[in-house]
Amino acid sequence: MTKKKIETLDDFVLDENTKNVIKFAIQAARKKNESLKHILLTGAGGLGKSTLAKVISNEYNPNGHFFIEYGPKIKNDIAIINTIRKMKDGDILFIDEVHAIKDQTIIEMLYSVMQDRVINVRVGKSSLSKPTASITVIAATTDLWKLTDSFIGRFPIKIDLLPYSDIQLSTMIHSYSDRNVDSSAAEKIAIMSRGIARLAVESIDTINLYADANDISTIDVSTVNSVLGLLNIDEYGLTMIQRDYLKLLSDDFNRSLSINMISSLLNKPKQELERFVEPLLIELDLIEKTTSGRNITQKGIELYQ
Repeated sequence: MTKKKIETLDDFVLDENTKNVIKFAIQAARKKNESLKHILLTGAGGLGKSTLAKVISNEYNPNGHFFIEYGPKIKNDIAIINTIRKMKDGDILFIDEVHAIKDQTIIEMLYSVMQDRVINVRVGKSSLSKPTASITVIAATTDLWKLTDSFIGRFPIKIDLLPYSDIQLSTMIHSYSDRNVDSSAAEKIAIMSRGIARLAVESIDTINLYADANDISTIDVSTVNSVLGLLNIDEYGLTMIQRDYLKLLSDDFNRSLSINMISSLLNKPKQELERFVEPLLIELDLIEKTTSGRNITQKGIELYQ
């Protein structure tokens, strides 16, 4: 069985109404011989916003170019202007975590590109307007509230990705696996993934490696349990360090703990905690980051108990 590549809307697990909105937008653009309308993708991390953006690009203009910019890394307008000036009619510019762009000058530059198809290049104390190609901007955000109404209004198409159902995740697991997965095993992985596509895909990738090493042709529940046991992952998909992190916050649930304090108590570098431990806990709404530190949520307390 060959692992399926997610290249078309039919491959992507998404509700039919949302798929139809995208298909109609693509059909309208082709019929009018104009660029695809700008699209804003919202939703929690791990739901497939980046994958969907690439799928839309494939469906709309398979011979075009797909450019990617990452919001937190956009510190000035030079790099993104250079990218836009390389683009041709029908190309897609995907901006991930667009809410992380702090410079209002960059946002205003995007306004003119999206609305007027011109780019304002600063020359000394003045600016020079240059026409751009007819491009489409697809932006993704996990924090819609951080975007202004004016910016949101530039996107005629808005798609909110919701957590996946266990049935949808099971379908995804079968698609991503390079061998047969029985229904009970797929269901177990789906439940453990708790609505997050990224977790389901990462889990089946790891289980496939175990199956390769042990000449297993069909993945069943015992195979899943063996892998979880080897990795010391619990039924919720949490590692030992993530469980220790939750226990620490649960013991002090009436007060916030700073990341430096957590790092010291767990004897782990704070960079490791921020990069590899906290993201899943945040995605699952088990902890929250505040200005005073980290807190365990009610959901986290209930899960830990």
